[in-house]
Amino acid sequence: MKKTALMIAVLVTIVSVGCASLPPSGPGTSPSPTRADAERAADLYSLGLIAFNAGNLDVSLDYVNQALAFSEIDGQTRLKMRLLRAEVYTDLEKYDLAQAEIDGLIAESPDSADVYFVSGLLNYKTRNMTPAVRDLTQALAINSSFARAQNLLGNIAKERGDFEKALAWYNEAVTSDDTFAPAYFNRAEVDMALGYYDSALSDYSSAIARYSELQTNYLAQAYCGRGEAFLMKGDLDMSRRDQEKADSLVPGVCVEEKHTGPRWGKGEIQLPR
Repeated sequence: MKKTALMIAVLVTIVSVGCASLPPSGPGTSPSPTRADAERAADLYSLGLIAFNAGNLDVSLDYVNQALAFSEIDGQTRLKMRLLRAEVYTDLEKYDLAQAEIDGLIAESPDSADVYFVSGLLNYKTRNMTPAVRDLTQALAINSSFARAQNLLGNIAKERGDFEKALAWYNEAVTSDDTFAPAYFNRAEVDMALGYYDSALSDYSSAIARYSELQTNYLAQAYCGRGEAFLMKGDLDMSRRDQEKADSLVPGVCVEEKHTGPRWGKGEIQLPR
């Protein structure tokens, strides 16, 4: 966690320097005040996204609120920022604030797949499964290759005990986006439940390769899972190695979180490229 905090601190410094180096506004200067404000807002949003991925939710919310305070932001950028804020509210269990944000977004952007996904995520987290499936289905009607929606539908199917349907959704998710780490991780969890240990090893490895270094908790959980898959295959040395790696990332994680199920709805936003 110290490494994660240090990386965020470095990124904050880089962005802060970038903001400070923007030319002053006024006659004959460039960029214009509007452009400068938009760039500052984008920088703050990026920091909010990085903090969200690292699990620093309060920090993320602060950055996003700062970004949204700028008036000179185009509609699509503001939508993206508000979507992140709705997700942060959801993960902070501030469900009333999340619902209010989502209601406004649906009214303003009824054709956005992302809005319906975030609504589905909130319904999932509050255990309203029928509305969750409805919202996620609507997201896929707008964007049929929406990996996050497919992944969350897989999670719902798994919770309902329909492992084969869950696998089908995870397969669709990795087909839609082969960089999306959570779908590999979640598919590995189902592989383990079904005794498909070779497939689980492959999927945990794919998740490990795709999670960001900032996503320490999710990397640790993936190493724990792969260590258990190695154990089931009889490879004690590799199992011990992976569990030691997980413990180096998050001490005690393999004991505390050993197959409590995937951490639904977390770690699913990808860092900007």
